[in-house]
Formats: sequence, C-alpha cells, structure tokens
Amino acid sequence: FNQMSAALATSRDELLRRNEELLALNAIAVAVGHSLHMETILDAALSKVLELMDFSAGWVFLQEQGDSCLVLAARKGVPADLFRLDVGAPRGLPEELCTCQQTLRTGSVQLVEKIEGCPRLNRLDPEEGCGVCHASVPLRSGDRILGLMNLVCADDWCPSSEEDLGLLTAIGHQIGVAVENARLYHELQHKEELRGQLLRKLISVQEEERRRIARELHDQYAQVLTALSISVEAAERVLPAEMTAVRSQLEEVKHLAAQTLDQTYELIFDLRPTTLDDLGLMPAIRWYAESRLEPLGVKVHLKTSNVRQPLSAEVKITLYRVVQEAILNVVKHARAHELWIRLEVSNSRLHAVVEDDGQGFDLAEIQRNESDGRGMGLLGMQERMQLLGGTLHIETTLGQGTQVCMDLPIDPLPAEGLTEAGGDV
Repeated sequence: FNQMSAALATSRDELLRRNEELLALNAIAVAVGHSLHMETILDAALSKVLELMDFSAGWVFLQEQGDSCLVLAARKGVPADLFRLDVGAPRGLPEELCTCQQTLRTGSVQLVEKIEGCPRLNRLDPEEGCGVCHASVPLRSGDRILGLMNLVCADDWCPSSEEDLGLLTAIGHQIGVAVENARLYHELQHKEELRGQLLRKLISVQEEERRRIARELHDQYAQVLTALSISVEAAERVLPAEMTAVRSQLEEVKHLAAQTLDQTYELIFDLRPTTLDDLGLMPAIRWYAESRLEPLGVKVHLKTSNVRQPLSAEVKITLYRVVQEAILNVVKHARAHELWIRLEVSNSRLHAVVEDDGQGFDLAEIQRNESDGRGMGLLGMQERMQLLGGTLHIETTLGQGTQVCMDLPIDPLPAEGLTEAGGDV
C-alpha cells in the first residue's frame, strides 16, 4: 500500500510538473504569436520567460545569416554597459570572448554555475549584482540555430535538473521558430517592396514611352497627314471640272486622310491625355468617356462627391489608366446603353466606381485565362492599384452589367487635382 501511495504521489507530481511546463510553453506561444516583428517577439518572449521562471535578467543574441558573430537583439534587467564591451568586435561578439557561445556548436543548453566563469559578466562592477547562474539557451528552428537566449538567476537556484533543461530547450525551440517566421516575413516584405519598386519603375518607363510615341505621332505622322489633306484640296482646286473620276478619287483620298488623322489624334490622346495635365483628372475622364462611348450610343453619367483634396501625379495617372481600361472594356465587350462613373473622397481615401448596364462577363473564366488581352488588362488594373496601396474589385454577372470598384489612399501632395468640388458633372 505504501508503495502504491508513493507511486501515486510521484505520478501526481510528474503530472503537475508536466502541466506547469505546458502552461509555460503555452504562455510563451501566446506571447510570441501576437506579432511578426522581430523586436516585439523577442521582447515579449524574454519578458515571459523571466516572469515564469526564477531568472532575474536576460538577453538575446541573434546570428545573422552568413555571419559568425552574434548581435544583441533584446535585453531585460541587464545593464547597458554589458553590451558596450564589444568594442573589439566588428559585428557583435566573436566566439573567443564568450564561453556561452559553445551553445552554437553543441546545440544544447549551457550552464555557467559561477558567474565569474563568464568573461563578459565578470567585467561588470560586482555591485551590479548579475547573479550566480548563467544559462545559455539555443534558439533553434529545425536543424538551424538562429541565436541564443542568455538567462541570469540572482538566487542560489540553478536550472540543472533534467526537467529544467528540457523546458529551457523546448522554450528555445519555440522562440526559434518564431524568430524564423519573423525573418521569413521580413524577407517577404522586402521582396514585395522590391517588386513594388520594379513595377513602379516599369510603369514610369511605360508612361515615358507613351509620351515619346505620342510626341512622335504628333510631330511626324499627324503633320504628314495634315499636309496630305492640304495637298489634296489644292489639287482639287486646279483640277478641271470634267475630270470627275479623278476628283472622286481625290475625295476618297481626302476622306481616308481625315479619317486616319482622327484615329491618330485618338491614339495620341490614349497614349498621353493632354487634358490630364492641363485640366485635371475629371475633365480628362469625362472627355475620354464621352468621346469613346457617345458615338456608340452609350449615355455617360459622371458624379463626384467631396472631391476637393489635390491629388499627386502618381494617383491621377493610376486612376486615369484604370478607368480608361474599364471604359475600353465597355467599348469592346459590354454592348451597354448607359455608363456611370462616380468618384468620392472619404477618410483620406478616393473611391471610384465605373458601372455599365451591359451584358456582363464570366469573371472567373477571364481570370483563369490571363494570357489573353482582356485578362492581362484586368491584371494590369489590379497591379496599378496595389502599387499605391489601393484595391480593385469587380462585380459582374452575365446579362446584368459590370461594376468596377476602386479604392486607394490619397497623398496630400501639392499637386494639381480634381477641378470639381462635387455634384453632378
């Protein structure tokens, strides 16, 4: 009976100990799970470890990728002077200056039971009282050691039992995974920033190339076509009245020249709308929509609300290009009778909607086939909006029209913006 009682007590103690370990690990998981930013994660993790265990101070070193030195990433309860002792090291602390870095080689918790055994802590003024026990815990993710968490106990207790070392090892794994996730998140953010920079550069180059082609069309082809029309008119004036067949051919040439000239000017405006520079966003959108849609019998309605804040050139050209693409889709595919364009500013964001009553389309099918012109157009619209932190949403149903919704932040730059302050336009 005594043996059974002892066994039950041992089991109960083991169960309580395991429960305490699980509670500690869960508390640390919650602490490091609130953020993906490295500084926040390490500060929360270190604070929670000191709170749950009998350590009075601690600090975290991280090993940067491709670098053998450890760099301070967080500290709690440790004098700043401790980390000014790295004067001789180019980046952080080289291995020969700290015995706790044996953790990097062994991958297991290292203990320095006498504080004077650590050359770093031993340099401090004894009155600082950094304790008697120094534990170095590896921060591991998979088979990689990403850094160390060093912990100091000010009492006589030292985590030398197998259970204590196992708990510290598990905590190190948990924090190491959080560190790895934070690094991956940072790398992803950096790659997204690079992608954004490349896309901005690409769009900038595209706009500059559009301007160059527009100038070339205007200075060369448009002038040649104008000169051709003038020459044909001059020939008609000197042509004998009886040469009706020749006169008819000249009329046809003149008509073709005028038609080509109109198409050239339309192309020039598509490439670089001068009204966007001269008059602003809404006049440019109005002119483009009416010139494209009214010849097709599509009635255009434009409305703005609370649009007073000047817009940056980047915002103007982005919104214009997206609206332009939406109008082109109406021209090519919608078979609409009416089109509505609405712009509204609210809470420093610009909301725009282009809506038609046309035949609609299968959005999922278009998105699956992005290689065709229409899919690429929608993708380009989305990328332009995302570059400025905006969003684009398309609602469409076959036979029930299409609604393109845009939302983007407004930069309060001293640039020319919308000329209308609101109301029907």
